[in-house]
Amino acid sequence: MKHHASAYLLEPRGVVHSLLAADQRRRLSGLADLLKQDAKDGVVRAMHRFSGFS
Repeated sequence: MKHHASAYLLEPRGVVHSLLAADQRRRLSGLADLLKQDAKDGVVRAMHRFSGFS
């Protein structure tokens, strides 16, 4: 009985964990996209700044 109860408790936790992991992956990929976009904008700004000097 005790073993059955712990198996029942572990199951939802596994589901929640996989949902959280998927959410975290989505957030991380979104963050990576933001960083890529920011880097691109930074390069463009730097190019404009340097072309302004020359």
